[in-house]
Amino acid sequence: CQIKPGGFDLKWMVSDFEAALRRELDFRSEATNAEQCAQRLSHLRHVKVPEVVWDFTRQSVLTTVFVPGLIRVDHAGEILAAGLCRREVGSMVADVFNEMALVHGLVHGDPHMGNVYV
Repeated sequence: CQIKPGGFDLKWMVSDFEAALRRELDFRSEATNAEQCAQRLSHLRHVKVPEVVWDFTRQSVLTTVFVPGLIRVDHAGEILAAGLCRREVGSMVADVFNEMALVHGLVHGDPHMGNVYV
């Protein structure tokens, strides 16, 4: 396979990208990261990172305990019905993500609405 846009041989980049992608898609790494995140944010009583169930976690499967009673962060009506202020929820989520990145050097690589609950 030759990848030479503009005359540059980028074959090395493909193999590096493949190796990085395989590491990123290994859910055991994500489980370890979740545990590190839970430990570093344990002082925040309002933050819950679901506990990893290692007996059922594999390279292609991440298993965590179920945390009942949570609302997806994008379900505004449910947030209001629970008596929560959306602005305060948004501020709290931003504060947690900022602490993760700026204090602990952790970046949530998949922060879509299905991964953030209140």
